[in-house]
Amino acid sequence: MKAKFTKVLLFTFFALLTFTSCQNEITEITQADTQQVIAPNSPLANLMVSTSINDGSVDNIMDNSDCMSINLPVTIIVNSITITINTLQDLELIEAIFEEFNDDLDELEFLFPITIVLNDYTEVVIENQNELADFIERCSNVDEPVECIDFQYPISFSIFNADFQVIDTVVIENDEDLYHFLDRLDDADGGVIIASLNFPVTMVFANGETVEINSNQELERVINDAQGMCEDNHGCDITAVDAFLTECHWNIHYYNDGENYRPFDLYFLENGELKVVSQGNTIIARGNWNTSVTDAGVVLTISELSDFSEVLEGNWLIDECHENRYKLIRENTGTDNTRMVIKQHCEDEPNCSAQEVRSFLNECQWFAGSNLFDNVPAAAFNFQENH
Repeated sequence: MKAKFTKVLLFTFFALLTFTSCQNEITEITQADTQQVIAPNSPLANLMVSTSINDGSVDNIMDNSDCMSINLPVTIIVNSITITINTLQDLELIEAIFEEFNDDLDELEFLFPITIVLNDYTEVVIENQNELADFIERCSNVDEPVECIDFQYPISFSIFNADFQVIDTVVIENDEDLYHFLDRLDDADGGVIIASLNFPVTMVFANGETVEINSNQELERVINDAQGMCEDNHGCDITAVDAFLTECHWNIHYYNDGENYRPFDLYFLENGELKVVSQGNTIIARGNWNTSVTDAGVVLTISELSDFSEVLEGNWLIDECHENRYKLIRENTGTDNTRMVIKQHCEDEPNCSAQEVRSFLNECQWFAGSNLFDNVPAAAFNFQENH
C-alpha cells in the first residue's frame, strides 16, 4: 500500500512539474487592455495607415501624380540636360534648371524603363511614356497621406492569442512595414490579429519637433491634429494667391488629358479680366476670373471665355501653391477630375539704366504702334530733355 502511495505521489509531482514547464513556454500572461488594441478599420488604424502609405506627392515635379512615386535612382532629361536623381534632395536640381530661364518651355523626359511605386508600395515597371500617362490618367481616387507627422522607428506591437496572452512581438522598421502590418490585421484567410502598440512611441512633426505618445487615445488625437495642420499648410491664403496671380503671367505647364497647352500663357488682370495669349503674343481668348474660399481651400473660378471654355472654364481648387507654381484640380461631372499645373513667368530685369533710357528717348522721335484690340490708333511721341 505504501509503495502504491509513493508512486501516486511521484506521478503527481512530475505532472505538476510538466504543467509548470508548459506554462513557462508562453511568453507572458497579460490581460490586454481592450482600449489599447488596434482594431481593424478603426479610426486609429485608418489614421495610422494614412500616416504610413507611400506619399506620391513628394516627387510631383517629375510626374505630377499623387498616387505614385518614381523609384530612385532615375535618369531624366530636363530642358535637354541629362541628370540622375538619386535622392529626393536631388529634385532641387530640376527646379533649378526650370528656374534658369523664364522664357523657355520646361520639359522633362524619363529614360525608360522606370519603376513606379503606388500608394500601397506595389512596384510597377513602366516601359514608355504612354504607359506612364495611362497610370497618371487613371489616378483619381487617391488615399490622402498624412504628410505632417511620422513615426520615429523602430516601433513594436504585441500580438495576443484569443486568451489575451502575449505570444509574439513584431518590430516595425519603416512606413512600408507598418502599412503591410496594418493591412494584415483583418486578413480574411489568417483571421483577425489581436495587436496593441507598445508605448511610449515618438512622433516627429514636419518641422522636426517630436512628441512622446503613451496611449491609443493620445496617438489618435495627435495624428488628427497633425492632419489639420497639413490641410492648413496645403491651403493657400487667398490674398497671397490674388497677389501672385496678378504679379506676372502664368504658363500652362501641365494638363492631364495629354493635350499640350504649354504654348499658351494666362494673364490675370487686377480688374478680374483673364487673357489667354499664345507664344506669338496673340490674344486668343478673353474671360473673367475670381477667387473664393471654400471648406476645401482657395478656389480659382474661370468663366465667360470667348474660347478654350472646355479647357479652362470652371472651379479650380488650388491643391498646392508655391510662389511660382500652382497645382489646380477641377471637378468634372461624370468624368475624372482635371489636373493642371501653371507656372509663373516674370519678365527679366532690364539690362539698361534709367540714364540710358532717358538718353535714347531724347535722341529721336518715337512711334507707338496701333492696338486694334483696344481701338488705339498709332501715335508719335517726342521726349524733350527738360521733361
